[in-house]
Amino acid sequence: MVPLLLSTSVVKFCALESDSRTYKLKEHSDGNASATLITARPSSISVPPSNLKTAPPALCSMSASRASTRLTPTGCSTTADTPASMYVGSPTAAPPLPMGWPTVLSLKSASRRVMAPSGSCQGRAAAGTSLGKASSPSSRGKVPAKSQSSVRRFMVPLLGAEAGGRGGAATSPLRAASHAICPEHEKRGCTNPEISVKLSCATCLCAGDLPNSGRIDRKTTQKPPKGTRTSSLLAMRYRIHEFELDVEGGQLIGPAGAVPLRRQVLLTLCHLVQRAPDLVPNDELLDVVWGRQAISPNVVPQAMRELRRAFGDDAREPRFIETRHRLGYRLIAPAQRINGGVPGATADTAPSPSTVAEADSVRSVPTRSSVALRGARSAWRKVLLACTVIVMAGVTATLLLPGRQLADASAPVLAEVLPRDAEARQAFHAALIARDHGDLAAAERNLRNAIRREPQSVASSADLARVLAEQGRFDDARREAARAAGLNAPLSRSDAIRLAALQAELDFDCSRAAELYRSVFAFEPGDVESAYRLYECELALADRSAAESTLAAITRTLGNRDAQSNPRLLLARARLAADNGQPEEQRKFAQRVLQGCNDNPACGRLGAAARRQLAAAQLKLGAVDTALAEAGRAAQEAEAGGHASIAASAMLLKGVIAREQGRLDDADRDIREAQRRYILLGDETHATEAERESSVVMRVRGDTAGALKRLAQIEQTAASRGDLRARASTLLARGMTELPAGQPEAARVSLEQAREFFVSSRDVVGEAAAQVNLGSLYGRLERHAEAKQANERALLLFRQLGDKRGQAFALGNLAISAGIEGQAERKRELTEQSLALFRDIGARMEVGRIQFNLAIQDRRDGNLAVARTRFAEAWSAFDQLQASTWKQRAAASLAMIDLDRADLDAAAALLDKSPADAAGGEPLHAAALHATRGRLFELRGDLRAARLAHEKALALRQQSQVAAWVDVSELDLARIDLFEGELTRAEVTCRRLVQRMEDPRDAAAAELLLAQVLIARDRRSEAARLLESSTLRRLDRHPDAALALESELMLALALGADRERLAMMREAAERGDFQLLALRARLAESASAPLPPALTEALDKRGLVAWSVRVRSLSASRTD
Repeated sequence: MVPLLLSTSVVKFCALESDSRTYKLKEHSDGNASATLITARPSSISVPPSNLKTAPPALCSMSASRASTRLTPTGCSTTADTPASMYVGSPTAAPPLPMGWPTVLSLKSASRRVMAPSGSCQGRAAAGTSLGKASSPSSRGKVPAKSQSSVRRFMVPLLGAEAGGRGGAATSPLRAASHAICPEHEKRGCTNPEISVKLSCATCLCAGDLPNSGRIDRKTTQKPPKGTRTSSLLAMRYRIHEFELDVEGGQLIGPAGAVPLRRQVLLTLCHLVQRAPDLVPNDELLDVVWGRQAISPNVVPQAMRELRRAFGDDAREPRFIETRHRLGYRLIAPAQRINGGVPGATADTAPSPSTVAEADSVRSVPTRSSVALRGARSAWRKVLLACTVIVMAGVTATLLLPGRQLADASAPVLAEVLPRDAEARQAFHAALIARDHGDLAAAERNLRNAIRREPQSVASSADLARVLAEQGRFDDARREAARAAGLNAPLSRSDAIRLAALQAELDFDCSRAAELYRSVFAFEPGDVESAYRLYECELALADRSAAESTLAAITRTLGNRDAQSNPRLLLARARLAADNGQPEEQRKFAQRVLQGCNDNPACGRLGAAARRQLAAAQLKLGAVDTALAEAGRAAQEAEAGGHASIAASAMLLKGVIAREQGRLDDADRDIREAQRRYILLGDETHATEAERESSVVMRVRGDTAGALKRLAQIEQTAASRGDLRARASTLLARGMTELPAGQPEAARVSLEQAREFFVSSRDVVGEAAAQVNLGSLYGRLERHAEAKQANERALLLFRQLGDKRGQAFALGNLAISAGIEGQAERKRELTEQSLALFRDIGARMEVGRIQFNLAIQDRRDGNLAVARTRFAEAWSAFDQLQASTWKQRAAASLAMIDLDRADLDAAAALLDKSPADAAGGEPLHAAALHATRGRLFELRGDLRAARLAHEKALALRQQSQVAAWVDVSELDLARIDLFEGELTRAEVTCRRLVQRMEDPRDAAAAELLLAQVLIARDRRSEAARLLESSTLRRLDRHPDAALALESELMLALALGADRERLAMMREAAERGDFQLLALRARLAESASAPLPPALTEALDKRGLVAWSVRVRSLSASRTD
């Protein structure tokens, strides 16, 4: 049963639809009015024209239908029309009211109830009609007194004197109709005409229900058998498995005795019985059972808990009531009506529920079994209507949906319309369920089936557009949304705005979409779904303060108490904390959701999503093992609950964590499994994301060419779908792959294009990421002005986003720029700010990474002690986090620092803790460890072992196809040639590398080794010219303290062992803790004399005796 919705908007005509029955109400020029059934069942209400002529000008509401319990406006016009084909007749000849005719009547404005409750029938019940919102903004608010009076004049003669609050014996048309249908009600003393008419419809059923067609033939109308006494509704009982529902007594009788039910709990069960086996949405129960009396949406789950306790049911393995999380509830147990008061009557059985499947667009040919099923449904409708009488007797429906708890995955785009065709509606709801489980392919198929059944369904087209967008098919999505808008369906103001907002989102115009959703939420403060979509847009716009305000508004709508435990709201806060760079807050909110889920086994999808959030937060906090365990658990829980999309997401996170730990085989397996699942779900957007992550694993393995090829294919696919953001993300990943591959210019082009696409798609987060990476790249390319500009822009964006992590990265880059500009104090200040932000958010991994990058710069600046401290902190963090890839990088760099300090024992101990062949290591990082160990063998005098180690490093770098690092390995081997006396080969290699190396510091290192070869071959003047004309100039433009000290040493040797120059160089080296270079200077100072005992003792203590012999021999002139 549905309430009639009235509006004070001045129109002359409207058609109202209830389920498959559409009625035309018209006021004619002669002052009379008519009611005509214009579709489906050929029945009409008989009310004299004199009783309708004083009605309001129109009976049309802008509040459209979302389910069969609401009315849908199918058209309104201000034009006069010819009289209807059927005028209402006299009450003495009244046919029965059609099923579902809205006869719950009360008038209500936005601020007050105008009409008083009418009479009672075995328990008082309010009757009346809800006043819907006006069709224009000007008509909203209180109902004018004149309109109230007009509607009262209309209702009083229709219901009788009691409807106006006055006593009397006036006979109303509805009462007369009810008496004509079932006079038993008058005999039983029923004085409420509304209840009488409903009881007549319920117990003297005059229309059947044929499924799918929505039509009925008068000849097939079922009639009660002669002599059957109509039983009172309140005496009805229903058998549900071993339980009996006693409606009159308000109790559930089971094996353990009778369990009394609260009124709302009883009404909830009745409505579930009525709608069985269909899924009943949460908001429908709120409307039907509680109406505006509901304090919060949590009253529905509370009622379900009470019903489960009464049945002894388990939400995890239900026998009676099934919960579809954030979709609704349904009765899965068969219910039988027990006609105890009707001798010889049989029980009516509800059809058993079946699993929701994809709706087929082709109707099957009726068979004998299908006819029987239709008969069963027709009989079952009697029971449904009986329960509806109880439900609607004291409840008034509301236009606003207070605090809808449907998640965005299952809430339709348009809140107030549904497909009209029964099969189309079934397919539509199946699509929502499929989307809630992340099965976008099934959702698309169901929606296309719904559209084939009902091409004019704007609801189906709008949701199809959203599903296509989630698949990454934005061009198709825009076309479908445009088609939905072009249908010119009679949408409510709010739904029209929602459709426009969807189109804005598809155009990546989040600013426009946010403005539209904000207007919907302001117009309907109870529409929490629009508020959540507004929140998503505000996050995309990086307007964190606005997002926080929206969440605060949702909190007020839900009520502070309920908001504290609302899982969706808590998850929204967790996401906001994550975007703000606050992983500790993210973790706390996720844990609160999980704590609430412990008390609610039906938490389902939100619980799995919360666990994945927890895993992500733990990863950011550096608790890698805990993050991996939580991600695995989230995948298991989501899969067990049928939430395939979240299971795939958790699997992807597992792969990323495994990659961070260096377990590349596990990472590759998990990421590919996530990609496979997304493909099966038809989720092309997330499948593309997984493929990008897979390309990172390829790069880490050393297959740079394969990774770049895959990224190029991903970018082409995204371009063909019109997915600008996917293209931008892929270009960003490609740039970050080209950079370590020794293709800095290609990386610059990719990153700059990614930045342009992020800006075009209004993705502030993506733009900030592109800017900070470009800042790092520009610095590497020595384009310092552009590097500073990019990093300053990134810092500004990250501050707008409230992203502390991004701010810390940008500040670290700016600190490097300040160091290059010679602003030591500014550099120190920015560095400390960066580290403070990382430590503030507990990001140990990022603290390690920033310390690693800053240590490289400190070494170049000549602050070896500071650099060693930073490298040591980075290595310790990576070791604790089991990030093997980064641990290898830090170990190689820290060991090289120890070699610079001539501390061979410390370097050897560290290298032993970080084996190059550790499982999961990246080839380039393993190569760095081999090269460092080769350098250690050189200093110990074991040239054979040194050559073997450098050859291993060369092979790994060739495998990675990074030319710059291949050149570095060849330079290392040229140094071994020099020590072994292969001077010609060493000179050829050095000259070739000087011409080929792009990095100016690498080229300077090659020139220094070439100068040493020339000095060994007694070509000192040539060596001096090389150093003065090229090497020193390179280092003036690209400072490096260690290379600068070595160039001074080589120049002093080329100039004939200039003792003064050697002494100055040695003192500078000792101040910077470059002890190895200082020892080389001391050896050069005493090249033609015996070594001082103190120096001999120092060399022996450090294990450098063999190395010192070769260095002294190279300082003397020789020929080949």
